[in-house]
Amino acid sequence: GLSFFLTFHFLRSLLVSSSAYKCVCVVMESVEKLVNEIQGLSNPRDDLKHLPSLLKKQEGSLSSLPSSRLRSILDQLDPFLHSLGYLYVLKAYTSAVSISKQQASGLVSTIARFIDSCEGEQIRLVPDKFISVCRRLKDELLLLKMPMRGVAPLRTAIYKLQPSFGKLTTLHPDFLLLCLSAKCYKTGYSILEEDIFETDQPRDLFLYCYYGRDIGLGELHFTSFVVLQNDGASFGKILSFWRCVIEFAIGWFGSLTTVNRLKTENSYGQGWSQESGFGGGLEGKAI
Repeated sequence: GLSFFLTFHFLRSLLVSSSAYKCVCVVMESVEKLVNEIQGLSNPRDDLKHLPSLLKKQEGSLSSLPSSRLRSILDQLDPFLHSLGYLYVLKAYTSAVSISKQQASGLVSTIARFIDSCEGEQIRLVPDKFISVCRRLKDELLLLKMPMRGVAPLRTAIYKLQPSFGKLTTLHPDFLLLCLSAKCYKTGYSILEEDIFETDQPRDLFLYCYYGRDIGLGELHFTSFVVLQNDGASFGKILSFWRCVIEFAIGWFGSLTTVNRLKTENSYGQGWSQESGFGGGLEGKAI
């Protein structure tokens, strides 16, 4: 009886080990297949349209891989030639829960190198993932208290993310925040001098104005302190300019709120009149 029991457990352990080994082999084969497909579909521009759907299907598999395996995949891809596939893998890599301080420094270097090397046409196919990776860079640098390292990469990221000149991106406020933290007022002010004609998110515009005000004041104080002492009018003009910008943003938000409230009241009034037989409902019956 004892020998049978030991034999049974021995065979069971062999079976479990064999199954685990097969699972590992299947995962490795699928990963290698994915790397080959990314490399094959990224080079010809005609095949690039098939790559996003493929990566979308493999997104769950990438998220389940350990960070060491994702790191090895990144080493096999070129950040310029395979920008789209690299971005998907990098997004999964940056989603790792536990990252030490030493790993965070390496992660920052990896993201910064990717931003500098990636092709704008490919990353604009999935802008949300690119923004998420860039924000991870910003967050890690703020935690490491090294915001200066993120100023140049985020400025490059803005230009690569912009579909057209004059478009306010979600990364504009993040860039200005890093400039404020690093006290790079001149660099931050240079992007404020660029014309903005279009924005998708009101929140981005508000934060852009909010951080831009502090950048403008910081640049003025840092470079022209003597001028400010001799000419208070210049300081007043700058304050008036940024106050107008902030008031415009606040007024814009207020107008949107008022319009939505009026629409709600109007729809409520129309519904009440139709149900009660007065107003619009009565006129409709008369016609």
